Amino acid sequence: MASDSTQNIDYGTLGVGDPNAPVKFIDYSSLTCPACAKFHNGTLPAFKEKYVETGKVYFEFRDFPLDSLAAAAAMVARCAGPDKRLAIVDKLFQEQRNWRSGETGQEVIDKVMALAEQLGLPRADAENCLNDEKLFKAVLDERERGLNEDDVKATPTLIINGEKISGAMSLEDISKIVDRAMVK
Repeated sequence: MASDSTQNIDYGTLGVGDPNAPVKFIDYSSLTCPACAKFHNGTLPAFKEKYVETGKVYFEFRDFPLDSLAAAAAMVARCAGPDKRLAIVDKLFQEQRNWRSGETGQEVIDKVMALAEQLGLPRADAENCLNDEKLFKAVLDERERGLNEDDVKATPTLIINGEKISGAMSLEDISKIVDRAMVK
């Protein structure tokens, strides 16, 4: 029988902040992408504090897995449900070098599950989620949305009120774009 966490699987997009904020910021990232980890670990915390927590920006994280391991990691993060998903995504980016260092795919997945377990997701639940076809389809659908609707070709790709930027950016550079978007 599934525990409460697998009954709360997050099949949708991960949004943070006020959905009615004047600026919408979309981040297409892959959990195995080193440039994405650099952005999430370096720039994003200060960005969230300056813009998201103050109600100026609505932030959406969209999975854009570049490989099967990123897709599996995204599935494990979504398995935790909407309340814990961001914490697992953050932890996966913080620990990316460690969990990606496995010699086999199974070793990598085991490390991902161990990180999720540290944040309260039981391993059995994570294993069940990795076999959830609806969840796998949700991750792939989000990637397809990036390809088809937003012409994503690399990660990270950031979309700020419709303006697309490929590659990680500094807080200063993002602030210029966001501040300009707020006065439009």
